[in-house]
Amino acid sequence: MRICGGFYRSRIIEMVNSDETRETTDKVRMAIFNLIGQYISGVSLDLFGGSGAMGLESISRGIEKCYINDIGTTQIKTINKNIKTLKCDDKVIVSQSDYKEFLIKNKDKKFDYIFLDPPYALKVCPDIIQFIDENDMLNQYGMIVVEYPVEDDKMYPNVIGKYQKIKDKKYGIRKIAVYEY
Repeated sequence: MRICGGFYRSRIIEMVNSDETRETTDKVRMAIFNLIGQYISGVSLDLFGGSGAMGLESISRGIEKCYINDIGTTQIKTINKNIKTLKCDDKVIVSQSDYKEFLIKNKDKKFDYIFLDPPYALKVCPDIIQFIDENDMLNQYGMIVVEYPVEDDKMYPNVIGKYQKIKDKKYGIRKIAVYEY
């Protein structure tokens, strides 16, 4: 797997060596940044980090600080290895916790971009978006990017809380939706 654009473009990063993780492919990551903008700034959150690819891609494209969270030990080791490979440890805060625990502990923080790509079986993104809304965790011009299976499309209405779906696109068996104020 590689970083698709920005400062670290074409740099190789490792995938998680586990059946528990479904990586966002290079093609889909590139499509996500085509949807939200090639170059971004501010603070991002990759809540279900896996290998950290989304968070690291956001840093490559201009994010000043990225929070990457995952619950798995193997995932955290891979994230830390990828951070070391890219030499961007000054821009990343890594945490190992359940997504609910992370959100509760960090509900006073504000993010410009929040990437949600949980295991598909969890089906928690609408609840997470509602929590983000209730705790005002997204900056005024921020975006929430959600990856989910196409068959769950009915779970993602055009409006969740004060966030509106501004874009969505299908990529094979998955769909990407972008929400903003």
